[in-house]
Amino acid sequence: MSAPVIRQFVGSIPDKGQAQTEFDTNVDAFLDWQALQFAPDLVAFGTWTNDVANSVLATALAGDLPALTGKAGDYIRANAAEDGGEFRTPAQVLSDIGAATTAQGALADSALQSVASLTQTQAEDDASTVFGTVSGQRLAQAVASVYYDETTYVISTPVATLEILDLGAYNRLEIDAGLDYVSSGSCVIQVSADNGSTWKTTGYSAAVVDNGGGSDITSGFPVIRGSVSAWSGNAWISNFNTAAVTTFSGMGVGGGGARVSSGAGSAVEAVAYNAIRILGEGNITSGRVVLRGYK
Repeated sequence: MSAPVIRQFVGSIPDKGQAQTEFDTNVDAFLDWQALQFAPDLVAFGTWTNDVANSVLATALAGDLPALTGKAGDYIRANAAEDGGEFRTPAQVLSDIGAATTAQGALADSALQSVASLTQTQAEDDASTVFGTVSGQRLAQAVASVYYDETTYVISTPVATLEILDLGAYNRLEIDAGLDYVSSGSCVIQVSADNGSTWKTTGYSAAVVDNGGGSDITSGFPVIRGSVSAWSGNAWISNFNTAAVTTFSGMGVGGGGARVSSGAGSAVEAVAYNAIRILGEGNITSGRVVLRGYK
């Protein structure tokens, strides 16, 4: 159905600049066009527009919507054939949602089981520094690298030294100490490569300084310089269980002499150690040491 034509006015539009006679003639012609052409054409166009709209709506809805009678409060969805609609009660909608949720949960469980069943067949290179995908083994190595064990040692009876053995699993040691000993002197830490059967008593390259001066030390890792009878502080030993030069740093305050010391050094040789001992001047009479071993 073709759209009706609205005929255009072909005369002169009335204008205030025209002479009176010309203006009157143009007004009459324009009014005749409005009454005899424009109005009937406009009515015909409106009728055509309404017919087209109804036809389009009827075509769009034909066969798509079921009857609405008795369906108050229901929901509509596309049917399984995808050629029309169907109503669902609220209870049916909830059941549909539950079934869909259960299906999604089954898919999620299946995905998790697939991930859990993955196996690592690629050989891992512990020395690799290549940036890329992290495997399960690499992740385990990363977690292990920051894991530490902590043990507390309490001294209530005087001992010549505090020996701590079986430290071969740790690459780095952290020591928090508060120890009293008999004589006014220094305090050092020595290491062992055979779990305490023998101790490295010489050959250290270390130094300690405090507000009274400084000293080179070759008998161990120094934590307090001297003229005190206690050590309260911290020490760190790195590269402990690897065939690399073991390094040390420590600091603390010494009771009885108002001395604050800071020491550092190395064991010189590239040896893997597995035990330490703490020696105060004379017997260690009492105190407490917390040792953390990092793998």
